[in-house]
Amino acid sequence: MIPKDETFVFDYLRLQSFCKLKETLISAPIMQPLNWNLPFEIMYSASDYDVEGVLEQRKHNKVHASYYAS
Repeated sequence: MIPKDETFVFDYLRLQSFCKLKETLISAPIMQPLNWNLPFEIMYSASDYDVEGVLEQRKHNKVHASYYAS
């Protein structure tokens, strides 16, 4: 969370994270069923107004979203 007295800076690292998340959500197949035999990652974002999360898994060296909540 960003303190109230600081300005949010959309730097290169945040741009990379945003592009990765966007690509994951728009790449076919968009949603894959969760395979409990493979490791998974939870990507999340939170602010004063909302919380978002994506459950991802890598299959064949490609990231697939399994669940999305906002």
